[in-house]
This record gives sequence, C-alpha cells and structure tokens, in this order.
Amino acid sequence: MGYSLISVANTLIMAAAGRRRELAALNLAGATRAQTLRMVGAEAVLAAAIGTVLALGAGAAVIAMQRLSLERIVTSPRLTVPWPDIWHTAALCTVVATVAAVLSTWRTTQGRAIDVMGMRE
Repeated sequence: MGYSLISVANTLIMAAAGRRRELAALNLAGATRAQTLRMVGAEAVLAAAIGTVLALGAGAAVIAMQRLSLERIVTSPRLTVPWPDIWHTAALCTVVATVAAVLSTWRTTQGRAIDVMGMRE
C-alpha cells in the first residue's frame, strides 16, 4: 500500500513539473494562483474517482470469475467483499493524490509566470 501511495504522489509531482508552461499560461491569462490550485485539486479528485470506478469494475469482473470457478468445486461458495477496506483505500488514494498535486503545483507556480514562458523545454 505504501509503495502505491508513493507512486501516485510521484506521478502527480512529475505531471505538475511537466505542466509548468501550461500553468504559467493560465496565470498570464488572468487566473489567480488560488484558482490554478483549485483547478489542479479538482483534476486530482476527478482522476481518483475515475480510477476508483475502473478498479471497482475490474474487481467485480475478478470476483465474478472466481465465483464461477468455485461453483464447479463447491456447491455454494461464499465470497465476501471487504467494502470498508476498499472505500478507505480509495479515500486515502484520493487524499494523497490531491495533496501531492496541489503542493507540487504550488511549488511549480512560485515565481514569475513570464519567466517560465520564456524558458525552453
């Protein structure tokens, strides 16, 4: 679990660094730093929600296949889904993703936007 959280945070930190020019363009177009941070935070929450839905779909497919396979061996297999653990994991990933995205964007948007726009990638 810890490795997964580090991976989520690292991916979003690298993404914010790669979006430096885009974020500077937003600031030059009139967006305040707070608006930019809110936008990035909303993107992180949306990405985590979509990831949760996709993971639930994949998990449901695995559970369905396990049930079909077990029905050949056992007459009435009892499969339990640990819903509280799933929701806690999804919430933790959402919090880590949002915090990592907002903090890395906050760090990336420090300084003058015009200087960032003049830099080559």
